[in-house]
Amino acid sequence: MHRSIGHHLVDYKRRLTGVEIRFLRLEMGMSQKRLGDCLGVDEQSTALWERGKRRPTVAAERMLRLMYLEHIHGTTRVTELIAQWNDTDRQKDEARQVFEETEAGWRLAA
Repeated sequence: MHRSIGHHLVDYKRRLTGVEIRFLRLEMGMSQKRLGDCLGVDEQSTALWERGKRRPTVAAERMLRLMYLEHIHGTTRVTELIAQWNDTDRQKDEARQVFEETEAGWRLAA
């Protein structure tokens, strides 16, 4: 099945089905949450894609194809790079502080 899916993945003109998205995720040993993190969506979105209730963006689908092709060729650099980007984005979000104006002046918002 690897070979037929691998050849099929090169055909970017045809969108992936929910079953194919699930197959690719499982083949890469990823949870729905992990795949969602890599593609910039939440776990629920990944689940909806797999059930055919929603479709990923074309960009997310292409990234998924790229991750899988890299995975079957024995490397995981793409996935690791995406994880690093996500960690960096999370750190920036956590470091971002929001202030609010009060009668006594500005203070850090909760």
